[in-house]
Amino acid sequence: MGIPPQCSAAKELFMKSQQNCPSNKSKSYCVFSPARVNLIGEHVDYTSGVVLPLAISNLGTGIYGTGSIQSTSNPDTCTLSVNSSSFPSDGIVTISLSPFPAPSTSTSTSTSTHPTWVNYVLAPLAQYLTDLNLASSKGNLSFNLSLSLHSDIPLGGGLSSSASLMVGIGRFLESVFSDYNSSSPPPAAPVALYGGAPTEGAPTEVPVARAVRAKAAENGPYVNSPCGIMDQFIISTAAVNHFCLIKCGGAVGGEIVEMVPFGPFGGNNNNTSSSSSSRSRSSSSRLSSSQEAQAQPVLIVCNSGVSHSIAGGEYAKRVAECEVGRSNILGSTTSTPLSDATMDDFNSNPICAASEPPIWVKRARHVISENSRVYTAVAHLKAGEWAQLGAAMNASHDSLSTDYEVSCTELDLLVDVARSAEGGIVYGSRMTGGGFGGCTISLVEGGGKEVNIMENIQRTYKEKSGFDCKPFIIDRPGGGVESIETNPGA
Repeated sequence: MGIPPQCSAAKELFMKSQQNCPSNKSKSYCVFSPARVNLIGEHVDYTSGVVLPLAISNLGTGIYGTGSIQSTSNPDTCTLSVNSSSFPSDGIVTISLSPFPAPSTSTSTSTSTHPTWVNYVLAPLAQYLTDLNLASSKGNLSFNLSLSLHSDIPLGGGLSSSASLMVGIGRFLESVFSDYNSSSPPPAAPVALYGGAPTEGAPTEVPVARAVRAKAAENGPYVNSPCGIMDQFIISTAAVNHFCLIKCGGAVGGEIVEMVPFGPFGGNNNNTSSSSSSRSRSSSSRLSSSQEAQAQPVLIVCNSGVSHSIAGGEYAKRVAECEVGRSNILGSTTSTPLSDATMDDFNSNPICAASEPPIWVKRARHVISENSRVYTAVAHLKAGEWAQLGAAMNASHDSLSTDYEVSCTELDLLVDVARSAEGGIVYGSRMTGGGFGGCTISLVEGGGKEVNIMENIQRTYKEKSGFDCKPFIIDRPGGGVESIETNPGA
C-alpha cells in the first residue's frame, strides 16, 4: 500500500528543501491526519452536547520530517525548522526552542516574528513540552525537529484544517518519544507520555489523550480559539465505515458514546484501523455498480467558496451567549451544561416565550433542539431511514441559519441548490463546520445517481454565485490519524 498523496507531497517538499536543517540526521517519520466533517450536531460541542462526525480519508494533512529529543545544555540543537506547501513564500521557518518561543500575532508586541501559521505547530509542541519537563526535574530537555507540511484541506472550509495539523503533530511526537525511550543506551530520563508509563501507552487510551492535548493546544495562547473537542476527537479516534457519536464535556472533554455504522450495511467492513481503506471521490470519479452501493446513499461535501477564521469574534460571542442562556434556563447556581437542558426546560422559562426575546433565547433553542436531532439522526441512520435522516439534517441547517445565525448568503444558497438538485434523490442538506462560510454536507441517493446530483449542484451553484463549489463524494467514513511507514533511511 502506497503512502497517502499528502504524505508523498510533504516528503517531496522535505527532500527538496530541508537537507541541511539541524535535525536532518535524525530518524524520519511520516504521519497522515485526516480532515473531518460533521453529519449533524453543530455548535453544541462547547456546551457539552452530542455530535456525529466522520473522518474524510481523501483530504488531510501530511507531515514528514525528522525529530529527536535533545538536552537544552546546547541550545543550538533544540530548534524547529518547518515549511508548508500552503505558505510557500515563507520558505523554511527556523526557530529556537530553547527557550520556547512566545506566540506571534499581527497585533502583538512580542519579540516573536515567525509567521502566524507557525503558531499551529508551536501550540501542540508546547503541550508535549510538559512531558519533557516532568521527565527531568531540571527541565533540560526539548525538541529538535525538521518538518514539512502538506495539506489539501481548504483553509476556513469548516473541515478542520487546524485540528488535523495539531492532532497530526501529536502523533508525530509520539513516535519521537517512543524512539527516545527505546534508544540504546537508554536515556537518563525516560519520558512518561500522557502521564503513563514511559512508552506510547495503552492503544485504547492514547487516541483520547492525544485529542485532549490537541484541544488544549487550540484553546491555548498560540491559537486562542474557544473550540470544543469534537474535531480533535474524531480525527484522533475515527474508525473506518463508522460515524462517531461523541458526548462532549466531562473530565477529558468528551467520550465516545458509540460507533454508529453507516446504515444496515455500514459495519460490514471489518477494517477499522486504516483511513486509506475508505472511499471518496471527486467530480471526475464514477462508482462501480454493486447491490450494496445501490441500496446505500452517499454524502456530498461542497465548499461555498467563502472562508472564515475559526478564532473569529462571532464564534466567541456564541460561546458567551450560550452561557447566558444556560444560566437563565437552568439557573446560575448549577453547573449543568446547556446541552443537557430539554425543550420542556426551555418552554417553561417565560422569557423564551416573549414576543421579542433576548438573543440568548435563539441560541439556546438551537443548542437544545440540535442535541435532540442528533439522537433522532442516529436512530434513522441505524435503521436506514434516509428520508427521515435527511429531514433532521434540513432542520439542523434551518436552525443554524435562523436561530444561531452562523450561516451566510452563500451557504444558504448552496443548501437550497442541493435540496432542489436534479438527477436523483437528495434526502437532506445542511451547512457543516463553524459557519460564516465553509462547506455543506448532503445525503443523496447512491447507485451512480450521486454523480449526476453532484454535477448538477456544481453547475447550478456556479451559475448563481460565481463560485466553484468543488464537490466530492464520500462513500464511507474514513479512519483516524496514523503513522505511515516510509523507506528506511529516507
